[in-house]
Amino acid sequence: MTFEPTGAFHEVALDDLFFSTTDSKGVIEQANQVFVEMARLDRDGLIGAPHNLIRHPDMPGGVFRLMWEAIGARRAFSGYVFNLAGDGSSYWALATVSPLGKGYISVRARPIDLGIRDTVHTVYEAAREAEIQAIAQGESAGRAARIGEEVILAELAKLGYAS
Repeated sequence: MTFEPTGAFHEVALDDLFFSTTDSKGVIEQANQVFVEMARLDRDGLIGAPHNLIRHPDMPGGVFRLMWEAIGARRAFSGYVFNLAGDGSSYWALATVSPLGKGYISVRARPIDLGIRDTVHTVYEAAREAEIQAIAQGESAGRAARIGEEVILAELAKLGYAS
């Protein structure tokens, strides 16, 4: 199941925290009601689905390489994500993904510092463009994601962030 972006946007409420748990491969096992509402899908459409079901096509693969590297090493990962809901609308969230048993838990909230969110968005645009160019030149999606990861890390370093 894939969704097409409509250009519509919805916000996470200031006091909403939403979570999901997945198995070791990223298949959703549990989700709270706020996650169901933000994803604009019914619970049955989420449970048992891969978490990348809500991945917006503008999100660079490099972000997810960084995430899987961290959580695969049993370390937490925190980052901004731009998600695509089932109705085609989009929303930003600040996600923290941590190991939980044999799988993972992701807790998300509304990004409060819009300046940082906008900076991250600019970094993501540069990474996504590099990935698109790499694929156009015949690179695999995996190699393109590695290129996106390198762009993200380089751009963050220029801004003074270590990770």
